[in-house]
Amino acid sequence: MNKSPQSNFSLFAANNIKIPAYGMVRKELNLGLRRPFIWTFIIADVSSPIIGADFLKHFNLLIDLKKKRLVDVETSLFTPCVFSNIVQSSILTVDANISFKNILSEYPDLSNPSLISKSALHGTVHHIITTGPPVTARPRRLHPKLYDAVKVEFEFLLAQGIIRPSKSPWSSPLHVVPKSDSTVRPVGDYRQLNSVTDFDSYPMPYLNDFAHALNGKRIFSKIDIFKAFHQIPIAECDIPKTAVTTLWGLYEYTHLCFGLVNAPQIFMRFMHEVLRGLPFSS
Repeated sequence: MNKSPQSNFSLFAANNIKIPAYGMVRKELNLGLRRPFIWTFIIADVSSPIIGADFLKHFNLLIDLKKKRLVDVETSLFTPCVFSNIVQSSILTVDANISFKNILSEYPDLSNPSLISKSALHGTVHHIITTGPPVTARPRRLHPKLYDAVKVEFEFLLAQGIIRPSKSPWSSPLHVVPKSDSTVRPVGDYRQLNSVTDFDSYPMPYLNDFAHALNGKRIFSKIDIFKAFHQIPIAECDIPKTAVTTLWGLYEYTHLCFGLVNAPQIFMRFMHEVLRGLPFSS
């Protein structure tokens, strides 16, 4: 959707950051509930589309958090939802005397994180160097119970810019991996692509070395990087090679995804770049 000049009204996030708005548009949403949902939406610079409580109230829709679905009270139909485990940072009050108050004021986006940064803050880019002609595959059928959940996840990735529609001569079949939280992770079955990809020999750490570093330590902490692979962009010339064929179209990844043969190596290279120079890293 093209953005017109900014409108004469303003939107603000919970942390008082101004959100650029570009007017309004009337659109029809397809929520998979077999009836039209026509609504006037505000066009704004946000990382994900937002449906408000007024929309849910008007169309008599309920969010069933326990069963992870959106329920249409009018028809008793429902559509599965994908719940994100993003933990949004929230700074309620800031002591005027703290030393980093000016940093928060200078970089307000630090307290308003989104899934994918608009521009990478590092120099790591994933390349897929291949030999021979493109490999192709036919789309695989999905179990009816998985179809809606996988499609919703694809729409989420599309909205975040992690995937995009593709016209690539390459294609790999879709593979669905169940996650521990009872959701699913759709990935490409890249075995054919991996067979024609040059292997990256970047060194990987030995688990035993990590265990030795823990010897004698009593306090431990960890960092769980949300959507870690998706923080690394794929080189533009290699994006078409990641194309995944589905029953609803062909899509390609703009950011690193699971299943690629050199994904662990590029992520290790990325971590070494980020931690280089720190005394506790190796």
